[in-house]
Amino acid sequence: MFKNNNLKSISIFLLLIISLLIFADNQLERELESGKAIVLIINAVVKKDSEQYADWSHYLNQFSSDVGKNYVFHKLSTDKLNKTVLNADKFNNNYSMIFMKKGKPSYFYKGPIVEPQVYKFVQLMYSGKLIKPKYLKQFSPKEVNIELKQTKPDTHFKKPNIIN
Repeated sequence: MFKNNNLKSISIFLLLIISLLIFADNQLERELESGKAIVLIINAVVKKDSEQYADWSHYLNQFSSDVGKNYVFHKLSTDKLNKTVLNADKFNNNYSMIFMKKGKPSYFYKGPIVEPQVYKFVQLMYSGKLIKPKYLKQFSPKEVNIELKQTKPDTHFKKPNIIN
């Protein structure tokens, strides 16, 4: 009787661990499929005595507050980025950000964002609204192709043809 209960407990534990691993691998895909915009924050190390960090953190927190539950934010280390995104080495800069949304362009911003207009541009693009005022276009992050590792073959985020 005791052996059967232990075996049953171990089986349930292993099943739970396997389920969690599957969930982790597919979490970004599920968020994208649900219509959420995703923000990947790369190598963000807290530097409380840095003015640049304070500005970056303030604008990021304001953006997060403005967009609410329509966006999901993930802080990634270099290691996690390499496990998540194909060709991740070209995105591996401290405080850099990748923005993704299904059916919309993906963007990469190298280094800390200290101009709130960058966030405003992304917010307007992902909401489908016109970019107004027009000067916000100059704050567009770089459009990039992002392909997640271990995805279905048709799940990548490619640069669309944009007519200006």
